[in-house]
Amino acid sequence: RLYGEKYPYKLGITALEREEVTKPLALAAKGLMEKMGAKPQDFSYLATYQENGRMPFAVARAVGMSNEQVKPGLVADRLGDTGASSSLLSLAAVLEKAKSGERILLLSYGSGATADAVSLRVLDGVESIRGKTPSLNDYIESREYISYITYLRWRRFFLTPSRR
Repeated sequence: RLYGEKYPYKLGITALEREEVTKPLALAAKGLMEKMGAKPQDFSYLATYQENGRMPFAVARAVGMSNEQVKPGLVADRLGDTGASSSLLSLAAVLEKAKSGERILLLSYGSGATADAVSLRVLDGVESIRGKTPSLNDYIESREYISYITYLRWRRFFLTPSRR
């Protein structure tokens, strides 16, 4: 990226994202909605794969959903790219706000270049179990920062010489 720029400039990353990730997610979502006879407005939330904080909004636009349907499930802005788990982390964030009867569109993307779409309906009683365990946000806020050297040691990439 250029000095002072927030994002990479003219590297084709946006085009790659759109073609390789956003497009398959949108096709999966549209295919599911067609089979269900559903419209984007039938869903209260979109929980989706997130390489970065911009991607869920691009997917929503491609599917015909609003930013308001995306925001409750946005996690990449706080966690970064968590890979395939980002869809489930997004779902966890949505479930902390969802009310019974609301519908969630869950989209996942795998490294095999496949996308899946699932329609979920929130069941009665969801409100009664909230607060009984730590929330996703509680876990995010309680994180501990470590140095890169510590990370390498934990992953056993960087071993200290053995003492003799």
